[in-house]
Amino acid sequence: MSIKLKSHIGENDKKIAVAYIRVSTQDQTEYSPDSQLKLIKAYAENHNMILDEVYSDEGISGRKVDKRPAFKRMIVDASMKKFDTIIIYNTSRFARNHVESAIYTDIFKRYGVQIVSITQPPIDYKTDILMNAIYAAMDERYSIELSENVKRGMIEKASRGIYISCAPLGYVRKESKKPLVIHEFESQLIKWIFNEYENGNTMFAISKELNNKGHRAKRGNPFDRRGIHRILSNPVYKGFMLWRCDGKEINMKADHEPIISETQFDKVQDKLKDNLNKRAWKSKDSAVCSHWLSGLIRCQACGTTYVYLKGYNGRADRFRCGRYGNASCKNNHSVKVSDMESLVIQHLETVMPGRTQFVKVEKEDSPLENQNENNIKQLETSLERAKSAFLRGIDTLDEYGANKITITAEINRLKVLNSPKQPKLLDKAAFKERTTGLVEILRSDRDNTVKNEEIKKNIQKIVPDLITNTFTFYFFEY
Repeated sequence: MSIKLKSHIGENDKKIAVAYIRVSTQDQTEYSPDSQLKLIKAYAENHNMILDEVYSDEGISGRKVDKRPAFKRMIVDASMKKFDTIIIYNTSRFARNHVESAIYTDIFKRYGVQIVSITQPPIDYKTDILMNAIYAAMDERYSIELSENVKRGMIEKASRGIYISCAPLGYVRKESKKPLVIHEFESQLIKWIFNEYENGNTMFAISKELNNKGHRAKRGNPFDRRGIHRILSNPVYKGFMLWRCDGKEINMKADHEPIISETQFDKVQDKLKDNLNKRAWKSKDSAVCSHWLSGLIRCQACGTTYVYLKGYNGRADRFRCGRYGNASCKNNHSVKVSDMESLVIQHLETVMPGRTQFVKVEKEDSPLENQNENNIKQLETSLERAKSAFLRGIDTLDEYGANKITITAEINRLKVLNSPKQPKLLDKAAFKERTTGLVEILRSDRDNTVKNEEIKKNIQKIVPDLITNTFTFYFFEY
């Protein structure tokens, strides 16, 4: 949260200052926002400064800056030269991690912003770095000790059967120290999920049906296979409490009402274990049947690598988008392995006008490019989650705005770094020179591993459009 104070006309000779206030849930009265602000205002007035704005993070721990939206917004405003000085109550309000303290102090200095503590003595330039490190180290030690005390308290509560985590789907917490309360509608979803799985439905099919009906997980995200697995294996639904902390595990009957009977829950656990053993056997068997196209085919819709699926019950081996399996990609196009082989070799042997494109890529840059693509996708997901949290009333408008500014800026930076270069198409002569020997190897009876290594020496990825049978090959440039 930030509060814009009134402007001061005709005082251009004064420094423009802002206040940064942080109060965690464990702080005493002396650290209350009002008490900090009162002292900061007096300091600004006594030192001929204009206090222009107040940035406040309340009820938030100081150990991690990335969890303080007002602090992040203050960094953005500092980069825009909106103020000269940040006034804080003491260094523990700024950061309790000496590494982050040093980093962010340096960032503000680069922007020409001075950080002033009103309760710690001013120090000269020569000892500035040493004293800041000492203050930050002392604060970090206090923070670590506080964290350990909090952990001990949580372990003690868990040992008494008090559920201390966030309420999972199916429950709500109306009071912090009271048992979980069943959410009528969400609990029906939980019962449906357990019944469907016990009756033979797969986790993928369950998540897909829930998403198709517009249901969402507790934090507003679509359901996926892993989320369904977490629900099915969570003992909270049979009235138990599982807590792990510092190598200790507490698994005991809790004080909330169960949604699922212990008998049904235990049956589902047996089924999960049995299916896990079957999946492990299939994975081991599939490893022997790996294909020379493994790791090369990319989904046109989401960019994820296609996975090789070994056929069963007379079904042919197939390639399919890896994210479709956990309901994260709607592209359900799968193709027989034999058909994909034929299509790839056909396009490599003969350039089909309008249907075959060969793009040069710089080999040494490709890992970084792929990493940037993954980072952009993760950031875009984070942005959607931030928006969802705001729409559901979890985050305030200020918090959402700060998150959006930070995440969008990083996405734009990565997109600039990862902006596609003008495609360099191979001409026909160069294409023939590059592919003739490769096609001979792919048509031979050599081992799949040898073929895979050979094709990866030349091709970074293959992106097919399985509707039009159009293929784009990304060749390494050398």
